Amino acid sequence: MSQIVLSKGLRLPAEVVTQTIGILGRRGSGKTTTASVLVEELLRAKLPFVIIDPTDAWWGLKASKDGKDEGFPVTVLGGDHADEVLEETAGKIVADLVAEAAPPLVLSLSALSGAAQRRFVRDFCERLYEKNRTALHVVIDEADEFVPQRLFRDALAVFGAVDKLVRRGRKNGIGVTLISQRSAAINKDVLSQCEVLIAHRASHPTDIEPVLKWMEVHARSRTEEVHGSIAHLADGEAWVMSPEWLGVFARVQMNDRTTFNSSATPKPGVRLVEPKKLAKPDLAVLRARMRDSIERARANDPNALRTRIAELERAAAEKAPPPPPEVRTVEVPALPAADLAHLDKLADRLIVAQDRLAQAQQVVATELGNLSSRVLSLKTALQGAPRNGAPIPPARPPPAPRLVASRLGTRRERAAESEEAGELKKGQRVMVAALAGAGGSLDRQTLAVWSCMRQSGTFTDYLSNLHTRGLVEKGEDGREHLTEAGRASGISPWRPTPGEIVAAWKERHLKGGQGAMLDALMRFAGEGGLARPALAAEVEMAESGTFTDYLSFLRTSGLVEKRDGREALSRSVLG
Repeated sequence: MSQIVLSKGLRLPAEVVTQTIGILGRRGSGKTTTASVLVEELLRAKLPFVIIDPTDAWWGLKASKDGKDEGFPVTVLGGDHADEVLEETAGKIVADLVAEAAPPLVLSLSALSGAAQRRFVRDFCERLYEKNRTALHVVIDEADEFVPQRLFRDALAVFGAVDKLVRRGRKNGIGVTLISQRSAAINKDVLSQCEVLIAHRASHPTDIEPVLKWMEVHARSRTEEVHGSIAHLADGEAWVMSPEWLGVFARVQMNDRTTFNSSATPKPGVRLVEPKKLAKPDLAVLRARMRDSIERARANDPNALRTRIAELERAAAEKAPPPPPEVRTVEVPALPAADLAHLDKLADRLIVAQDRLAQAQQVVATELGNLSSRVLSLKTALQGAPRNGAPIPPARPPPAPRLVASRLGTRRERAAESEEAGELKKGQRVMVAALAGAGGSLDRQTLAVWSCMRQSGTFTDYLSNLHTRGLVEKGEDGREHLTEAGRASGISPWRPTPGEIVAAWKERHLKGGQGAMLDALMRFAGEGGLARPALAAEVEMAESGTFTDYLSFLRTSGLVEKRDGREALSRSVLG
């Protein structure tokens, strides 16, 4: 199989078509030339690709370097040299075409506004990820426009679509090349997924930093070497780094392109010469396939379906018989107005009486609960005290009267009866089992997380009761320790896995969005979690409002923590 030749000493295997590449460098450093050489090699190897071109800089592939002869028969949609026009709403249609036929395409978006470009790229990437199942390489020029470091609301959707293509596209046969001259502006979480980084000249510290950040993940030992030389690279010279996939770490001079440089900057007093010949692609097949895709899209378009339904309803209405005469219902009161007014007053008085009764029941229930607590405390203090040399047998206090209408009183009575019988509640048994499973000691937060409880209310009551029973004690290190009595309680040790912890919290406490956040962080636990914008995109939520509330709940519950600038499963969950 053909190899991809980028320089005299650098050859990439054809499998690069499904890999992820980052090409960075300041303007004029040679990054566009390197990307063009890569695409020319893909064309020679007959490997399919599509280029997302926001600036109309790639049509030059259709002409030779000097412009006197034809180049490659690449189809250009949109821009000043278009073979066919490109509508901003055609993202999904073009993606269907690419997934079915995989022709070499340049999608020139220069005529679209920034917002329209983002909508097109979002639709294209989402549909391509859904439909594509063959080897395909997607080149995204000016990638920082679609996966920026700083995310605003109108960029969330396109960020999520491109991020998914980069992170997961390979399983569907999709490789991606990200090109940017604004290294500081491209999202570092997305860039970190690249298997190959090609770094051209960069002089400003903010543009050098992304390269060093990438190296911290992939090639930390060579950081100083690159840091000291990257600002002094010649035009077309670059550091090519792929220590994991290719085992390559080299400083090379890239080959020059063989096609027309349609991205060249005009020099003062020099007029750019247009190529005399442009290669012509076979548009007949392309147009036929596009026509089929458009017809399928129209057939499934909800707006078109609604229009057709409205037409059918109008036609049916014209043929329908006249409606039957209107039947009016007149309500007649069953009781005179005076009797109804008297009943209303009686109902109001009944409601007031019911409220007063409920308040009285609450007061009685509270007092009974306090009395029960005092009796239990006195019993504990008196147990074991000598009387004429003999221990006092434990006395069972008379049962308190039950209030059927008071949930508080019933709950306190059940707690008192359970404690008198020496029984542990299920949650307390889980706490003892967790401490045993951890070797006898856990910090308070981890104990709460493993027990599927928040650090307040019931958890505090349960822990206090375990202290009183002598099963658990708080050590000088601030951690909770299992006592000898606790170890001898006969409760089997239990050490939950992260998956078991997440599943338990989702079942007992979490809403759907909160559970989706934990699931996403579980998937990326091996990568150290997700940046906040990436997490929002992963669960398809705006980075504000409900998203912030959900994330705050997960943090205060001890399930999520901030680590190295990312949202990640807490150490309590990961164990």
